[in-house]
Amino acid sequence: MTLTHEGGMDIEELDASRVARIPFDPLTGLKAFVVANALSDLSAPTPLISPLVQQLPKLWELCHNFGFTTARTKPDPHAS
Repeated sequence: MTLTHEGGMDIEELDASRVARIPFDPLTGLKAFVVANALSDLSAPTPLISPLVQQLPKLWELCHNFGFTTARTKPDPHAS
């Protein structure tokens, strides 16, 4: 999994120190503690960590169980 909290669509253009590349065993799934550790290592803002720790493992379940392959988001233009 490739992960950053920087936002935007051009993750490939970010400095490597701002991106986590996390290998995980597909048979055991993506564990919440792995996500939490990666976000902490990236110095992600605290308010982002809990929701991502809760939701990213669920996205893995979509990939594993239903063939979901890619998830990308773009920032909400109305967020302050």
